[in-house]
Amino acid sequence: MNEGRKICDLSNECERVACLIHEFMDKEIDEESCRFIQAHLSSCPKCHGRFTFETELRGTIKKCVCSANLPPDLRSRICSALAKET
Repeated sequence: MNEGRKICDLSNECERVACLIHEFMDKEIDEESCRFIQAHLSSCPKCHGRFTFETELRGTIKKCVCSANLPPDLRSRICSALAKET
């Protein structure tokens, strides 16, 4: 799952959340890690801010790509892929 990514310091809660945030957002994470991240986000303003930023960034990218002047087939495939992430 984390191929090509840095090794995380899993003893540090914020570092663990930072390493797993995209998998969490994509719903590609086990239940125990999901509960950990949800609890951490509710108690850590810094990590919650990062999560909010990442969520808004994905929304902005989706909006821009789906309204871009692209061939219809390409736009459809991209929008479908982005819809699966939200």
